[in-house]
Amino acid sequence: MPSVSVIVRADHTDQEVISFVLDALGAQRSPAVEEIILVDSSPDEEPLQIVCSERVHRVRLPRSEFSYGGALNLGCSKARGRVFVTLNGHTVPVGRCWLDGMVSPLLETGAAGVCGCQSGLWPRGRALKPTVLTRDNFGPPAWTGLSTANLALTREIWEQFPFDETVPYGEDKEWGRRVVLAGNFLMIKVPAVIFHSHPERGLREQLRHKRWHGYCEARFALTPVAPPGLGFSLLQGAYAAVATWARSWCLRRGFRLGVRSREITVGGARNQRRSLRSDPVSKVDGAGWRNPDL
Repeated sequence: MPSVSVIVRADHTDQEVISFVLDALGAQRSPAVEEIILVDSSPDEEPLQIVCSERVHRVRLPRSEFSYGGALNLGCSKARGRVFVTLNGHTVPVGRCWLDGMVSPLLETGAAGVCGCQSGLWPRGRALKPTVLTRDNFGPPAWTGLSTANLALTREIWEQFPFDETVPYGEDKEWGRRVVLAGNFLMIKVPAVIFHSHPERGLREQLRHKRWHGYCEARFALTPVAPPGLGFSLLQGAYAAVATWARSWCLRRGFRLGVRSREITVGGARNQRRSLRSDPVSKVDGAGWRNPDL
């Protein structure tokens, strides 16, 4: 098994969650995490409070020089592993076999990149059917799930296709576009789940995300994008309002309680509740996290 480096892009807003991320990475079974590169773009007056070690290395990125793609490129350039796995400071891996669920499909299928599933409303995970992205279907809704918040790629692919440091957002879609146009394919929604705990904050944040999605669809999609109908837009707005409240409450008041007494559903199998105080990551049978089709 090749060496694995995990690149975590974080700033001061991730202070409440970053310890969960590091604990989850340290609890992975196989393959073991060789090193964690934490790219910290916090302001100088409010740095991220973490304990560095032989495996956890902090790389400072000035706030004025930050870009999503630039932070990833900086972390990858400092990493020693042959396989890179990228996370955010507010995305918590679920289960002890999360890393195996990311790396094994990458090596076994020959994909240029692999993205796992995300859960955003509550700390629970559900394995979905993996989707293959090529130049024939690269665009919405097929690319839903392509994100650098839970991405695995090899060093060779990164050296050939580094992340764009000039785009204001959508660096994952821009990177994927170049990869598939070169004749490669990507796998998304593999059974390796993260809890994406970053809260949405009100209408302004929702409008910003809508603008992001429109920007990505206009610039990076290779397939025609049908405009949503009025009914769908209203339904999407109602869901966003509920998600805003749920994520904010979960992080500010119920995040610790939610993780401490979570039930994780993988492939329909219910796993026992575990206490976060005694075990930071739920014990999940490794076989339950592997997709038999891979």
